[in-house]
Amino acid sequence: MNNRKFCYFVATLCMCMCYTASAQSTFNVHVGFSPAQKIESQEIRVILTEGQCHGAFSPTQQSSGITAGLGVTHSLKSGFFMRAEFQYSFGKTTYEMRDIALVSERLATLNYNKSNHILTLPLSIGVKLGSFRVTSGVNANAIVHSTTTLTQLSNFKDGSRSMYLGWHAGLGYDIGKIGLEVRYSQDFGNYGQGYSIGEKELVFYGNRLRWTALIKYYFG
Repeated sequence: MNNRKFCYFVATLCMCMCYTASAQSTFNVHVGFSPAQKIESQEIRVILTEGQCHGAFSPTQQSSGITAGLGVTHSLKSGFFMRAEFQYSFGKTTYEMRDIALVSERLATLNYNKSNHILTLPLSIGVKLGSFRVTSGVNANAIVHSTTTLTQLSNFKDGSRSMYLGWHAGLGYDIGKIGLEVRYSQDFGNYGQGYSIGEKELVFYGNRLRWTALIKYYFG
């Protein structure tokens, strides 16, 4: 990841935290879990080696695992509030390559993975209705480390960006200092964004998405 971009990312986080931190603010620490999700079947035909081996490439599963972070919520009027959070999560996408040049009884299928360690800055506006909280906002994401086995594919190129945006919406319920939330997030990018094999750009329909169940502890 570009160090200058990362500094801008951290500076934005600090400004948001400083802006919202006041006498009307509460802080939280939270952890969450995102279940693995099957990706709707879709394939792109590619040439693996120069004019010889043809394959069908597709994403098959998205895993996000554990999320951990902290946040600050600033109360506005009439139950409305603003919230800034800082989160770490681990995500892995599994891809499948079928060698369609082979006869059916010898059909070869190989799986490849890309794993990302991600820092996310969710910025939200919401409203508190009794014990319920309804929120929506944008996400700024930064990949700080990644590993992949996709480079084992002939002619594979990874031109994906280390920083990208997305959006989220959530429904929460507060029990004293404990908060429970279910959040839906979607990135502005598909599962093949920036990838190519040979001259074929891997553009799939549908953006990357995930569901996350969060538990929070409020203080301050």
